[in-house]
Amino acid sequence: MDNNNTMDLSQIPALQPPTGTVSNFIDPTNRGPTYVAVASIFLGLATVFVGVRLWARCIIQRSPWWDDLVCVIALLCQGAYCGLNMWLCLHGVGKHMWDVRALEFPPLIDPARAMADVTELSIGFTKLALLMFYYKLFWPNVATRIGSIVGMALIVPLYAILFFCFVFLDTAQTVPLNKGMAILNVLSDFYILILPITSVMQLHLERKKRLGLAALFSTGLFACIMSIVGAVYRFRFAEDGVDFTWGLLNVILVNTIECSIGIMCACLPLFPAVFGNPLLTMQWITTLRSLRNRLISSGSNRSRPSVNGYSRSKSNGEGDCFEMKPKNGPVDGKLHSASITATQTPASSAGSRGGIEVRKDFSVNSVDRMA
Repeated sequence: MDNNNTMDLSQIPALQPPTGTVSNFIDPTNRGPTYVAVASIFLGLATVFVGVRLWARCIIQRSPWWDDLVCVIALLCQGAYCGLNMWLCLHGVGKHMWDVRALEFPPLIDPARAMADVTELSIGFTKLALLMFYYKLFWPNVATRIGSIVGMALIVPLYAILFFCFVFLDTAQTVPLNKGMAILNVLSDFYILILPITSVMQLHLERKKRLGLAALFSTGLFACIMSIVGAVYRFRFAEDGVDFTWGLLNVILVNTIECSIGIMCACLPLFPAVFGNPLLTMQWITTLRSLRNRLISSGSNRSRPSVNGYSRSKSNGEGDCFEMKPKNGPVDGKLHSASITATQTPASSAGSRGGIEVRKDFSVNSVDRMA
């Protein structure tokens, strides 16, 4: 065989360039370093946020729960996802395929498939951590509790199925799955965004505090926007993925930002417990711990209004004495004063009467004085 006729794959592009374009193996347009920089920043921020969450839960509040573990798993999956993408960007992803040597393209296929497998784990665990956090925080609200359970019951099996499909199916067979995953991401993101806001707006809080909490939980709106952008790129990539190395970067860049923001949103409500001043810290911890007891479903602590212009004062003791006094001066030209003696009983025996059982043999003393 004549060696002169042997093709040198190091000088042949992985894809024939368009008409009028010349392959550039020396200094081509390369967006790979941009991804490495953006992924490093967002992954670093997500790591800091998870660290703050663990500090607040384990050290300050001393109340860790399963959602903290799920959040850590999501961060580890996100780290693996970003690591694979960075390797891909250092070996050709981010360039046009006609600027990638034919010899360099085959080694990209297996890491790209592994990256696609990790995507479902990273996104799925992030959404699961958010739903578990809402489930614990808004437990007294039946609608939000059921909504969290339904969300978890749907997200866990769906993303598990997607994971195994991407592992065992051929690349050509995963094209419809990419479109389905894009739609699932958008719908689930908006579902998770709306779920806590509806509960927060029903709390018995001042309008300013309700709006503040709603704004806090609305930070996931940016993740929803990135999810929509990611869906657009997924559809484009699935329908026209000829320039593989160039189009793939758009998808992984948006997914990296979306998932990192999701992790940060799951940790953000615990930030004031660490970085706030002592007064703000105590108020925030108290707020988070008492949100479940301040929902509409718990209305047992409503204030008792005055009756017929009289206010009631209470003296502590084994027998509680309620003294009724005129709230706005004499009534009908006379000052009426009455005292009723009552005995406290356990709430279980008093039932719905608030733990106070009035004796039948009470006495009322009234003193009338002319104005």
